[in-house]
Amino acid sequence: MNTRQACPPPTVRAIAAALAVAAAPWACAQTEIAFSLIPGSPQQITAAVPVPGNPNRILALTRFGGVRMVDLAANTFLPGTVAAFSSDGSSNGTTGLAIHPRFADNGVFYAWRGISVIQFRMLGDPLSSTQADPAYTTVIRIPNLGGQHVGGWIGFAPNDADGVLWISTGDSHTSANGQRTDNLFGRILRIDVDGPDNIPGNADDDAFPADANKNYSIPTDNPFLGDHPGLDEIWAFGLRNPFRCSFDAATADFWIADVGEGRREEINHQPAHFSGTFPGMAGYHGGRNYGWSVWEGSVCRTPTLCPTTPYTPPIAEYVLGSAAPIPPLLIPAGSAVIGGYVYRGCAMPELGGWFVFGDAGSVGGAPDFIWALRPDAAGGPSQEARQLIRFAPSAVYGFAQDAAGELYLCGAGGLYRIGPASVEGRDLNNNGALDSCEAFCGTDFNADGALDPDDLSDFIAGYFAQSPNPACDWDKSGSVDPDDLATYIAAYFACVG
Repeated sequence: MNTRQACPPPTVRAIAAALAVAAAPWACAQTEIAFSLIPGSPQQITAAVPVPGNPNRILALTRFGGVRMVDLAANTFLPGTVAAFSSDGSSNGTTGLAIHPRFADNGVFYAWRGISVIQFRMLGDPLSSTQADPAYTTVIRIPNLGGQHVGGWIGFAPNDADGVLWISTGDSHTSANGQRTDNLFGRILRIDVDGPDNIPGNADDDAFPADANKNYSIPTDNPFLGDHPGLDEIWAFGLRNPFRCSFDAATADFWIADVGEGRREEINHQPAHFSGTFPGMAGYHGGRNYGWSVWEGSVCRTPTLCPTTPYTPPIAEYVLGSAAPIPPLLIPAGSAVIGGYVYRGCAMPELGGWFVFGDAGSVGGAPDFIWALRPDAAGGPSQEARQLIRFAPSAVYGFAQDAAGELYLCGAGGLYRIGPASVEGRDLNNNGALDSCEAFCGTDFNADGALDPDDLSDFIAGYFAQSPNPACDWDKSGSVDPDDLATYIAAYFACVG
């Protein structure tokens, strides 16, 4: 899967670039991943997030405002709609979804409606309910944020205990907004949705009772809070359209995929922030300037301002349109970068620690593709990237990650599981997950949540029954035969041993 070989790039300029960095590893056209559409999936899935406290459930959002529930154990979308609403201003539709870290207790989740974030609460037991209260609360609304440059991602950091919601916004089609800090366009924002008591839904959540567009408080470690210049909600600036962001589930590092204008698509990386830190303290990384619109990636757009505009350069970048790939990564030209998660799952160990991302190439008439890059161990620019698939199965809107760290593609065609290109002999119980990655290696035959002698005896009894249990067709050959018995027993003892 990880073979590195020299294969001819498409243009003379690309050949020259490849020769200039002959020692740098890069991937040729190959297929390292495969996709399976989750049954019952609606089209136009823009975001999906795992349900805290129930690893078998995912909430998924459609571009037109419908929130649906996925049952991963049954490998299907459940019928009905959890919540329904419409876009309130962006032509991109509804694109962001986040679940409160204490969802198991409060049933609260959030959606990016277009130019605002709204809050819902599940009816009944959050971990078993499939319907939210249709009434919702507007948490933040950003007037005059328009067009397609609105950002549209929301999320909570791993192990968040303070209810701090992160939000990405675009520059609203005005490039000068990138370097301003007196508005909320072209930013990463952080707002406290729980208030000082860390309980959502209480009166102290709203520090701005006179403003209907602001139903939140400000985290005390935001960089522009108080006597610093800039609006209090801002965490980082200098971005054009950070449509998709994510946190590394293992390290809590923050990744920003920022869509370029005409020269570069860029991927920015920020080391993990530690709550309670302040400027100058270890773990504080607020206030970063990512350069737009003085810089676009590593390209200086305004020579008179570049020398006096210090910024944090991207960890990776690639070209747009028909330009030749640039070293060292040699990622092909794209149209709009779509982040992206650092892979922390089990099914594709060769991708462990790699940042998987895509490009909405169809925006510019090219195929949507998916690549991965390896972060530099020293924190500098990435030196290695690889193509995972040249033609994505759908227009790429985003990615998702479940509680086990496995990846999903959110796209025009629906929600797809991402797995290794070959799963032959690796999903013998045929539930859509590799057996080696499941609890009890997939051999919990009676599905009681434990691997014990009852599973072995139940399988043997079903196998030798006068009418064998069809579930004992362990290798899915279409018949219950000695191969099934041998395969199951071997898997059982390998798992318990």
